[in-house]
Amino acid sequence: HADGSEQDLAAALRQSDAFFKVTGYQTASASVSYGYQTEEAGKGGLALVRYSYAGKAPKLELTWGSSLISPRRIRTFTDEQGRTMREAEFRRNTTVQTSSTLKVSCTCPAGSDVSIYQLGAVLI
Repeated sequence: HADGSEQDLAAALRQSDAFFKVTGYQTASASVSYGYQTEEAGKGGLALVRYSYAGKAPKLELTWGSSLISPRRIRTFTDEQGRTMREAEFRRNTTVQTSSTLKVSCTCPAGSDVSIYQLGAVLI
């Protein structure tokens, strides 16, 4: 689920990065995909997803290449604009290729809403 501000953000990111894709506006499930390329493969990786929700907590999963990963931990913090945010941490402990895609999938319980604000990763 997303409101107008997230749609504007997604449109800006699609224009600036050909690998960014959002699916599932105002549906029970949605996903955000981000592709990247690096010069060297990694022995593993860490991905962070910042989001907020109203109602019941959504279920988040990360597909990183061919690996399906559940959050290792979820932290709560207040951002610079005073919003209460969540940050889900995903860890991959297997080799990460030089070119791959991260796909965050979230499923909202009935009557709930989720907004994804940031997705980022680092190779180890």
